[in-house]
Amino acid sequence: MSLKAAQATVAVAANASHTFTDAEVADAIRADAAEMGYTLIGWTTAPIEDGSCPATYYGLHATVRPETATTYYAFFARRAASGERIIRRANDPVDNDTVLLVINQGSAYFVAPNSNAGLITDMELTVKSSFFSDNLYIGTDEDDYVFRYEVHDADTFKLRAAYSNAPLRYLYTESSLVKVGSIEPPIIVAAHKYKFVLKNGYIYNKTAGTYAYAVVDANSYVRWRMANKNTLGESFYFYRCERYQDFVTDIAPCPNCFPYTSN
Repeated sequence: MSLKAAQATVAVAANASHTFTDAEVADAIRADAAEMGYTLIGWTTAPIEDGSCPATYYGLHATVRPETATTYYAFFARRAASGERIIRRANDPVDNDTVLLVINQGSAYFVAPNSNAGLITDMELTVKSSFFSDNLYIGTDEDDYVFRYEVHDADTFKLRAAYSNAPLRYLYTESSLVKVGSIEPPIIVAAHKYKFVLKNGYIYNKTAGTYAYAVVDANSYVRWRMANKNTLGESFYFYRCERYQDFVTDIAPCPNCFPYTSN
């Protein structure tokens, strides 16, 4: 006796707008997936038959508006040391996580660049709104924006440029500027303020006592500055780069249960 696998699906009519909700993935499916070691990633447009990451996918609470009637499938995968990279919003980054630092202003998403193209002396933020789908970053150029999250002490962290073959470069502040550059050796704390915390939902430089905020300069570039204030309408997030394998849209119910029979 085999138990039929379960799927969470949502049918959306052509040119209709739909925002996915948590209720559309049944608690029983979530529980069975968790027991099998699967993480709910998001939604995709077709059943997964070969275990591969789908080419097109959306975040858990993304809004879609298909041109033709489309059925969306909740999809899951297992964390693995190797596999496809998925970049998800993380509320709890830990030491040595690879992360993106993302600033959200309503419908606009900005990503802090690392120093892949060289030292950064005046931080210009890059608009990447189309690369975000709710809790997921779906862009393909993440190496230009990844940092290594390093715990400094109980409540502070450092962000080290983490692209392939990266030199020792960190995000830091100097006066009102946010920069990425080499600060070791030596570390001169008075000049290179590289220790940060998340405070009141904002990036806060603990050494300098200043908040980060985005401004538009005279040339219409979005710059990152530090000041003794924060601005309304901004949210700061970490998006963690993770590896997954065994992608599925179907979950076997109660995988460790035995069918009940009676005489």
